[in-house]
Amino acid sequence: MDYKLKISKKDFEETILKRLELGQKLFDNLKAVKDIDEFNNLKLEFELWDDYNVNYIKASFTKDKTEELYTYNDGIAYIDLESALNNYDSNPNLKLNEILTRLTKHQFNLKKIQNRIQFYEEVSDIDKK
Repeated sequence: MDYKLKISKKDFEETILKRLELGQKLFDNLKAVKDIDEFNNLKLEFELWDDYNVNYIKASFTKDKTEELYTYNDGIAYIDLESALNNYDSNPNLKLNEILTRLTKHQFNLKKIQNRIQFYEEVSDIDKK
């Protein structure tokens, strides 16, 4: 692979595992949300969780654009997009489902990265100089 880890595989894997655990807690909390304020706080938590993941992955590899390993195309297609957009603000379930879908996809991408860790090379001390 073209990507090399700037940190040890062990440290990288430990952090990915922690991020997966945090993502699962966030998912569980979102599933149990009771009001709009709680939802908005959890949505902010999701955005911060996601931003950290992108930046951590970028910083962990030698090659630019490694966030491609984590990010994805939402690819959420609505049969009636206009209707969905019109109902978006008035339908908290639609907002919640969107966040849960994004969170699930991002957790899946973290799991794919976790499964590939054995294939990533670490930067050698010679490469670091």
